[in-house]
Amino acid sequence: MLIMLGAASCSSERSQAPALAQVKASKTAPNGITNPPQFIIVGSDDNTNADAINWMADILSNSRNTRGYKGYGSFYINTLGWDQARKDAVKRAYDMGHSIGNHTVSHIRCVGGTDWEAPVTGNHPENLSIRMSEEAIYNEILAAQNAMISIGIPRKHQYGFRTPFLAYSDSTYSAAYKIGFLYDCSINADLPVANANFPYTLDIMDGQPASTVRPVGNVPPDNQDNYWSTGQGVDNAIREHKGLWVIPASLLEIDPADRDDLAQKVPSYIISGDWSVAGLDWNLWNQAMANEEQSVRAYMHTVKKTLAGNRAPLHFGFHSQFYFVRGDPWDGPMYDFPVDARQRMFKEFVRQASELPDVFFVTSDMVIAWMQNPCSAEDFKPEDYLRKAVITINAATTK
Repeated sequence: MLIMLGAASCSSERSQAPALAQVKASKTAPNGITNPPQFIIVGSDDNTNADAINWMADILSNSRNTRGYKGYGSFYINTLGWDQARKDAVKRAYDMGHSIGNHTVSHIRCVGGTDWEAPVTGNHPENLSIRMSEEAIYNEILAAQNAMISIGIPRKHQYGFRTPFLAYSDSTYSAAYKIGFLYDCSINADLPVANANFPYTLDIMDGQPASTVRPVGNVPPDNQDNYWSTGQGVDNAIREHKGLWVIPASLLEIDPADRDDLAQKVPSYIISGDWSVAGLDWNLWNQAMANEEQSVRAYMHTVKKTLAGNRAPLHFGFHSQFYFVRGDPWDGPMYDFPVDARQRMFKEFVRQASELPDVFFVTSDMVIAWMQNPCSAEDFKPEDYLRKAVITINAATTK
């Protein structure tokens, strides 16, 4: 069933081209555009604290870029045991124009298969990593989707999915495809920073060479160093899922000014990886060991470098609850990062990035809507793209 939600256009006065449904991974903007908007997606995972959801939604909505446009963000929700306050906060964020995405019910690692199980570590039962059947993954995602429908988030506006822990397999994408999502944002972008791929669909990928852990097949270019396949000795290469978009999960690059200070603290794989770390606040704090000022500089260095580079969309992972709840010692260095300092860091990042020309804080589906009907930065109006993406894959319901 083709779901036509109305393709976006840069302006009502511009002629509207057919929405692009098949897009190959590329380091350059679609349609030969030389001055694309620099999109920043604040993608917040879990969202287990109502006050934190309201706080983050307000900061983005109250921000203004250099052209006076408000900011938007994407909230990927876990629904296990959520209370009325969280339900109200999620619905409020949706009503403000933010995007509400799916992050499963119980935050389990959605890795397909049945023959491997990792040991429980620490005191976090969610670290139990059972290789789930595709049906079990599907049921986890579908239950979260139905929970959000029950509070007034229409199925047709639940555009996207982000797998917990960025742990995925082809079964994860088969389940997401069956449910009918527009996009996923779980695959880490490839290096180098500032020359990442623009979003692409999982139907016209380049075939990759066979190896000991994967056959020849349609493998996304950003999937080559996937721990859940290469690290576990099993075939988890992602294959064809026509019309399902991938928004690469951006990496963060530590500002050169901070590298000498952090050199004795960070793991060697970050240094050897061009000083890049997975672009989530948890990783920045617990792996790169960045403090408040270093965190702001890492975000801004990455934004400025990308803005001066190919301007591929930046999807940064946050966790709204981290800005209200301290956490526990299991979280490592982050445990000693005060909550008020975390809040200052986020607000300062949004403020500084908003002051850069051609930067827009947008939702993930707005980025896909732009990919389907792209325009230059000077012609981009966020509200023209709000909930206007076209879903071109099957979905159980559009209500």
